[in-house]
Amino acid sequence: MLSQRDREIIKKICQYCDRIEALKMRFGCGFDDFVRDEDYQAAAGMYIQQIGELAKRLSDDFIVEYSGVPWREIKAMRNIYAHEYDNVAPQIVWDTIIYDCPELSSYCRKIIE
Repeated sequence: MLSQRDREIIKKICQYCDRIEALKMRFGCGFDDFVRDEDYQAAAGMYIQQIGELAKRLSDDFIVEYSGVPWREIKAMRNIYAHEYDNVAPQIVWDTIIYDCPELSSYCRKIIE
């Protein structure tokens, strides 16, 4: 059973995934657009960091029950963004917003429906 607390966290994760989608619409859907715009990179990085922060708050029971997402890796990515942002390759961020975030969003939406 999904707790109310975990449900609210998952809803917030979905909201950040939506914000990342909005960034793509606003700044462009190409890697070149992303690399050229530091604001785009910073905003995407912040949203990814927030997703990781929220993932840290999920209950252990939730993580066990909904193991279709690499929660541990999401939390680890948050730490990289928070502490080593200057060392994150733009391609890694791009791949995250293009591939991982839409997949995460889809998975999370199925959980809360």
